[in-house]
Amino acid sequence: MRLSGELKILLGASLFAFIPVGVKMDPASSLCSLIFGRLLVASIVLYLLNRRCKTFFKLGRAEFFHLVVWAGLMLFAMLFYFYAITEIGVAVSSALLGIQPLVLVLMSAFFIGEKISFQAWAACILTLLGIVSILDLNFFTQGSFGLGQFAALFSAVLLGFVFVYQKKYLSGIGTQKAVFYQSAFQLPILLPLTFIYPPIFSVDYVSSIIVLGILCTVVSYGLIYSGVKNVAVQKIGILQSVEYVIPVFIGLFFYNEILSWKAIVGTVLILAACICVKVRVKKISLNS
Repeated sequence: MRLSGELKILLGASLFAFIPVGVKMDPASSLCSLIFGRLLVASIVLYLLNRRCKTFFKLGRAEFFHLVVWAGLMLFAMLFYFYAITEIGVAVSSALLGIQPLVLVLMSAFFIGEKISFQAWAACILTLLGIVSILDLNFFTQGSFGLGQFAALFSAVLLGFVFVYQKKYLSGIGTQKAVFYQSAFQLPILLPLTFIYPPIFSVDYVSSIIVLGILCTVVSYGLIYSGVKNVAVQKIGILQSVEYVIPVFIGLFFYNEILSWKAIVGTVLILAACICVKVRVKKISLNS
């Protein structure tokens, strides 16, 4: 069965939502060491899968440049996000990161030339309401706006650029090749941080980076980046919002957390937004 682009993004985002599970598997190691291990595992797996393909390891000058820029955007997006988590916590960081659908809708018009549909605007509103409902937050009235909040918002903008950049400059590169180089090009920058914050080598650490590297990177990013090629940019952030829904049920079934009525309402709103974007998006003629 051939999967549609929208379904690939939904499935990929669902797997990406298991990152907290992977992190919980090894609470002793630092986030830097877990990120480094995750990317290292992903790079090794993709290398082994494609080691006999000669074209996989050949890059033109333009491809190399765009992949380096793309990897840098992703790395800084993740670093700003994790900094926000340390400063203002997971819940508020996730809520502020939830502006990504709106960011992508605006970027789709400005950088790609997509005509923003009424359904996309409606889906953005539903997504934002759903995220706030799930997180049960009133973060706009809690404390002053500081570096942590700015970092979370800037991370959302950078993640928007990640998808726009791929759509504009890297859509011709194979999915596995794109994920491999995006992961591998981040490792040299993360290596010094890993020495400063080393992992606690154990079965927990190995299990954690295998789950994070294979399930939450190779398979997850592979599905998302493959889906992005055939899906309008304005849909991407909304479809990815399913990653806010999955942790609710992970907490319910695996960590004995209580499912509140607000979480149920938020889940329904986000799923409604995902259904809402199943519309045809027309392109604006760039020559007009």
